[in-house]
Amino acid sequence: MIETANAATTYLVQLGFSLVDGTDPVTSQILGERRTLLPTPAVRATELLDYYSQNCPANAKLWGRLKSASGNADQLGVSVVVIRHIEITNPIAKLATWPWSTE
Repeated sequence: MIETANAATTYLVQLGFSLVDGTDPVTSQILGERRTLLPTPAVRATELLDYYSQNCPANAKLWGRLKSASGNADQLGVSVVVIRHIEITNPIAKLATWPWSTE
């Protein structure tokens, strides 16, 4: 959930996980991303960003990053809630490369 924003612009919020301290997720470890437009600076909880993704391994480090369309040093206050889900049977394996890769 976006709690606060200091600028009115479009934001891209991305979440992922890492299994090793100090390392960024690889493509197959990105849990999801959402783009949102905040027409006025947010001063209270206004934008709920739901992510539906595959499971994250136990004891993994949650990782997030933000990009702003303005190119300035914009800031968001974000709250993240991680919930458990029921395991599915016969899940589709995560891709190790981008889908259009020739590998």
